[in-house]
Order: sequence, then C-alpha cells, then structure tokens
Amino acid sequence: MGEAGPLFEIQYLKPETTVIGLTGPLSAGCSTIAEYLERGKGYALKRLSDIIRKELREKDGIELPEPRQLQDKGDELRGTHGHDTLVRSVFKDLFEKKPERIVIDGIRNPGEIKYLRKFSGFFLIGIDASREERLRRYRIKTGSPIPDQDFFGIDERDSGKNQQENGQNVTRCIDLTDYQIINQEAWDDDLTVKEKLFKKVELLLDLIKEPGSVLPSMQQIGMHLAYSASLMSPCLKRQVGAMIAREVESDKELAIAIGYNRPPDGVKNCFDRFHGCYRDLLKDRMENKLSEEQEKLTTGLNILLEEKKELSTQLNDRIGESFGNLKKSFLSDPELKQLDYCQAIHAEESAILQIAKLGGVSLGGTTLYTTTFPCIMCAKKIIQTGISKVVYNEAYPVIQAKELLSRALGAENLIRFEGVKALAFFKLFQSNRI
Repeated sequence: MGEAGPLFEIQYLKPETTVIGLTGPLSAGCSTIAEYLERGKGYALKRLSDIIRKELREKDGIELPEPRQLQDKGDELRGTHGHDTLVRSVFKDLFEKKPERIVIDGIRNPGEIKYLRKFSGFFLIGIDASREERLRRYRIKTGSPIPDQDFFGIDERDSGKNQQENGQNVTRCIDLTDYQIINQEAWDDDLTVKEKLFKKVELLLDLIKEPGSVLPSMQQIGMHLAYSASLMSPCLKRQVGAMIAREVESDKELAIAIGYNRPPDGVKNCFDRFHGCYRDLLKDRMENKLSEEQEKLTTGLNILLEEKKELSTQLNDRIGESFGNLKKSFLSDPELKQLDYCQAIHAEESAILQIAKLGGVSLGGTTLYTTTFPCIMCAKKIIQTGISKVVYNEAYPVIQAKELLSRALGAENLIRFEGVKALAFFKLFQSNRI
C-alpha cells in the first residue's frame, strides 16, 4: 500500500471541514447511516472495507471475500503498515477533490480513531444492536443461513476478544465514540423506524452545525457525570464511573452520589503496591502452575516411551491421574476466584457506600448511571438498596447480572445509553455565542 500523499491535515483540511467516522459491529447499521449521509447530506463516502477488498482482489485474487478473509487482511495491513494505515489511505483519493464533508465507514481499530482525532472537525458515531438482531439482519442481507456459532465467532473477533493491537476492537472503538446510537428496532415492515434512526443522526448534525442549539437530556448529563467520575480511578485495567440520581420533578434529576473503582480508603492502589495489576500477578501464578503440571505430564510420558511398555493403558491412566490432580489443585486454589481478590471497590459500590458514609438517604426509586454494566456482585447491591433504574454504556453486559437485574427491576428499566458522550460533551453543547 502506498502513502496517502502529503499530510492531509496540513495540505488540505479547512476549519469548516467535517469528518464523521462510523464504528459498530457487523450489521449494526453503519452502512445504512453512511449511505444516508452520502445521498441525503452530500458527504463523500469512503469505506475502509473497500481498501481491504481491493488488496484481496489485486494481491490475492479473491473477488468475493468471506468475513474472516476481510478480518485477516485488515489485521495484516495494520500490522505491516501501522494501525492507522486504512484511514491514511482514505485521503489519497480525497486529496484532489477536497470535499468539506466526509464520512468514513468501517472504523474497527483504536489506532484509526487516534489518527482522525487530529482533525478538529472529526466526530465518531457508534451504532450498536443486540447480537441476535444483527444475526437476523445479516442472514437477510446476505441470503446466507450462517450458523449461530459461526456468526458469533466472527463477531467476537470483531469485538476485540483475544486480538492483537493491530486487530479489530469494535468494543474499544465504541467506548471512544462521541455519539452513540442504539439501532435495535427492525424496519422490515415499518419504514417509520428507519426515519427515527435518521432523526438521531440529524440531531448530531444540528449540534455540529450549531453547538448548543439543543440542550442535553438528563441521561446525557448523568452519563457525562459518570464518565467524569471514572477519570479519578487509579485502576490500571479499566476506569469505571457511576452516579446515582433522584428525580425531583419531571425530566429533572439531582445527583446524590458519585463513585469510581478504587481501593478502600487508606489502601494503596495496585501500582503503588505491586507495580502492576494484582489480578495479573495471580494469573501469572496460575499459568506457572499449569506449566509445572504440563512438564510433569510430559516427563512421565517420555519415561513410558523409553521403557517401551504397553503404552495404551498406562498412558490413559497417567493422563487421567495427572489431569485429575490438576483439577483438584485448581478447584481448591483460592486464587481461582480472582474477582474476589481484586483490590478495588467497584464504581457502583463506591457510589452506594458514599451514601452510607455521609449519613445516608433512601436509594429507593433512584437511577444509577454507570459507564459499564454492573457485575453480579454490584447487581445484588443495586437490587437490595432499592435503585429502580440502571442506565449503562456497555456493548456486552455480563449475562448473569443482566438476567438478575431484569427479573428484579424489569427489562424496561435497564437502559442502554444513547446520545452525546463525554468526549464531545462541551464541544457539542457549549454554544459558540458564549
């Protein structure tokens, strides 16, 4: 792949240029919004997947690539030419045309976002839907009866599970968005659903054109405060924030507590105590134990082979004995339950305990805003304290916790956040007239 020509932001970008990026999992609706911006709003559309398809066609002779082939080639290109290579290549064609409105579809790696953040007029939209609904759409769109597990495998890789830094990581990309849209409804037989989706896009376009033209909703304020609280977390893995609010009148809430994941008062954080995450230290110990057991097993097998005895029965016996001991060792090892050994109070716990520490008020009927979906330990505390609604921003919540909260609070009171996110809050809601 060649270079994209002269540096885009120096040679071409004008202050009024708007660059909108789209990220989201397979069949979430990114392409639909991209086409709407192109046909209805005059945006120059560039798809990162088109660059990958071109490479597969010209270098590998593949005309109709499967999803896994696209994933493999995308990883290869980012690994060879840099994590931002696909977005850099986008501007090679645009350099001559110099459009003032650009939409880039198919952002799947945080390195691509990092590059695009150089442009003051860049905004990233995240589009999401449940895996089940996306699978249904994918089957209709492609006409392929793809098995559930095959689709889930592609989707998990796309989300970033067990991937290298040059791989796809849509989950992290959605974390970094400026504006989030939940596209859960199907418009197969109801085009008004599609119109509602486009109205959500229009809201962002209005704010880009005239910041502060629309006031933030209570949900947007609540999630902004939760994200602000998360910045105080010293956690080396993930900063999480939470805020509890009580409705005082229609569409008006007051914050009564905030929290973030942190050690208890008076306890040093993991970096100060261990120069790393304590849970990572536990994982290393467990990995060492596995290696030791594997070495014992290998040594035993080698001895049997050297003695040239009847191997079948003895091998089975030795393998059974070794793995039996391994299971007993790990099932009885307290380090197996690593969450119990995490040094931090979770953000939701921290907010709830703040109420108790400062004198306490009833949490009955309140709303919890949290940057991630609660774990099952926090879910039990949420139910017990009477919190009645949870607004969260997490692509893949813990199933057991979601089921528990759904039964106790009602599925309608578990609300996936939608709207302007913290990174763009002041940029979009602070009026230029001030």
